[in-house]
Amino acid sequence: MSVFVQLAAAGLICGMLLTLGGSGGQKELLRLGCACLLVVLLLSEVRGTEWTDFNQHAPESDLQSQVNECLEQGREVLLQETESALGRELERQAAAQGLSCTIQVRCKADEEGVVAVETVTVSYQSGKRDCLPALRDSFAMQLATDPRCIIIQEDVSS
Repeated sequence: MSVFVQLAAAGLICGMLLTLGGSGGQKELLRLGCACLLVVLLLSEVRGTEWTDFNQHAPESDLQSQVNECLEQGREVLLQETESALGRELERQAAAQGLSCTIQVRCKADEEGVVAVETVTVSYQSGKRDCLPALRDSFAMQLATDPRCIIIQEDVSS
């Protein structure tokens, strides 16, 4: 922190000198002197720094593995958000048809990041039971999945 205070003080002094200084060549000499003073302050602070503290030679494979790990975490979060958003939308559609249910969606992503629905679990609570087969077909069409991947079960907790 002291280097910042030193640089700020030197900057203020240089600013005052340049304001009070003459014009033309005299002002240019003052500017050069101020620049030199600031460089000397910076270099005197850097001189005591151990350059081995800066890991400039980190193996590229370590960096690549960190990047891959971050990408994988991002994909997982995106997949979870997609599952949650699909579940909420399907619950909204079911409610519009007079059905009360909770819906759990499970997706998978391939190597290229294309997401596909694996299973949809509909926990039926109440409503028009005879609408369930049409609901299954509608969900299968919307999600581009096999209707057998949509599991409808009674919600025993209600």
